[in-house]
Amino acid sequence: MEILYFCAYYLNKKLFIMKNFYLLLLFFSITLFGQNLYEKGYYVDNSGSKHSVLINNLEWQTNPTSIEFKVNSNSNSESKRIVDVKEFGIEGGDIYKRYEVKVETSTDNLQFMDYNATPKFITKTVFLRQETFGKFNLLVYHENEDKFYYSKSESEVPEPLVYKRYLTNYDAIGKNEQYKEQLEKNFNCADYNYENLNYNLKSLKQFAEYFNADCKKPIVEKRDRTLRFAFTPKVGVFMKGFTASRDGIFYAENVKMGSKALFKFGADLEINLARNQTLSFILSPMYQSYENQEVKEYDTYPHNQDFKVNFQSVEVGVGLRYYQKINKNFSVTYTGQAVPSLNIGSDFYYNNYKEDLSSNNIYVSFGIGFKYKRFFSDIRFDSRMHQIYKGGSSGDYSGIGLFLGYQLDKF
Repeated sequence: MEILYFCAYYLNKKLFIMKNFYLLLLFFSITLFGQNLYEKGYYVDNSGSKHSVLINNLEWQTNPTSIEFKVNSNSNSESKRIVDVKEFGIEGGDIYKRYEVKVETSTDNLQFMDYNATPKFITKTVFLRQETFGKFNLLVYHENEDKFYYSKSESEVPEPLVYKRYLTNYDAIGKNEQYKEQLEKNFNCADYNYENLNYNLKSLKQFAEYFNADCKKPIVEKRDRTLRFAFTPKVGVFMKGFTASRDGIFYAENVKMGSKALFKFGADLEINLARNQTLSFILSPMYQSYENQEVKEYDTYPHNQDFKVNFQSVEVGVGLRYYQKINKNFSVTYTGQAVPSLNIGSDFYYNNYKEDLSSNNIYVSFGIGFKYKRFFSDIRFDSRMHQIYKGGSSGDYSGIGLFLGYQLDKF
């Protein structure tokens, strides 16, 4: 709480410092947690010796050419190139093996597609990610798009599954689907329709598992359709200015009060909507309290005019949150909510004349933040909220703030 008060005091002087602080916080958090997550794993050197290490898990979008690791959590990081590593893996995650294989060089991009149905290969030393194990080993190489390989044993050099799209003489798209013949010849299941096989990971992996189960449909666990919840208590500090007006009085129009701290206390209740836990419905009950004051001085009568707002409310934000997963522990979050605000004690004072809030309000809120394991932080942008008071006064306030939270229940 002391940190939040310090932020409020410091940022009350220059609001742009707050914005830059938030952006720097988000940037360094992504850099720190998203790129340097060392997990238990191993690598096998050229002599065949297996080393247990902590590998920097980058969840590679393209097949890696080197690895970074630590011998233990207190040691300095080291790196090894593909020429020094025969195999490496993350505990409970991906396994990569080094092979010298033929890599098909064509592209699926229509702009660069040629008229030749015959694939062109070059020989490269690469790490292939192994997807299935058994009598049919399915392996993947990804550069611009996925290329698939197969082998019948761990000692066999994988062969490419041939697939190529090309342009015909009429500028239509033709397909070389030789991979279907390769699979039927090398991994034959009498009752399987190989024409239904697509050249993608899901389809090929399903077939590999089918073949490795002696051409019997693998037992698939019943999908868990239970709703999954997450509960995150949180506290927030916002910097919000208030612009007040009093109808029919020229010196009481557009009275701008400087930005002051507004504290919010509450929680997020999330319901997971996606199997990969990237999208959730979010309900956010919050309590907030806000006070601000401005004294206007004039050379003529009435000289000094005192404006004061005292605002307390309970909010219930309703919306969606999307998780962009950087790795299994770190995600960037995007939140959008409609926020009804229920007045529980809100007054506007004009020269000590009190006016009550005449109605409740609603505004929208957008946030970007990060979640590391159970810790949550969110930069929040609240849109303008217009308040009307019974005596004819009105006011608007909006602002930017920071939420910090800790998730008690995980998806």
